[in-house]
Amino acid sequence: QKGLYNSENFFVTPEGGGAGNNWASGYRQGGENEELLFDMLDREADNSESLEGFVLCHSIAGGTGSGMGSFLLEKLNERFPKKLIQTYSVFPNQQEVSDVVVQPYNSLLALKRLTLNADCVVVLDNNALNRIAADRLQLETPTFSQVNSLVSTVMAASTSTLRYPGYMSNDLVGLL
Repeated sequence: QKGLYNSENFFVTPEGGGAGNNWASGYRQGGENEELLFDMLDREADNSESLEGFVLCHSIAGGTGSGMGSFLLEKLNERFPKKLIQTYSVFPNQQEVSDVVVQPYNSLLALKRLTLNADCVVVLDNNALNRIAADRLQLETPTFSQVNSLVSTVMAASTSTLRYPGYMSNDLVGLL
């Protein structure tokens, strides 16, 4: 849908192509682009009436989600120490052999940052997401878009009390 997101808040590296499935590359790119990334975050934080925290959506198997995600978690925690950080982290499928040889290392390095910097981690098992899409939604070969739709449903359901008026869990602290 057009106009749903502020186009000034999209970040794409000039090189493009992500971090090449390498945690260190993603982490390095985060450092190289820290000023640009935090200009966007600071602008949104400054325009917020009542900033309670941040939500990070990422995969921990590849390089960008694990590496740059780790970098962002650390820096958010440093710059906004009193704000909550919640993540929706997609964990890799352990049932199949991955074409990403360094996936276990990416995951381990990202997990370390999640335990140190996130207040709440919602674990999304990639295998379970695909199984739900196949079994419950009867999708023979689920696309990324369809699996992402499942993730967005989990996110919407788990944060609905924040978006609708009521006496229960109407702030992020109450939800966590």
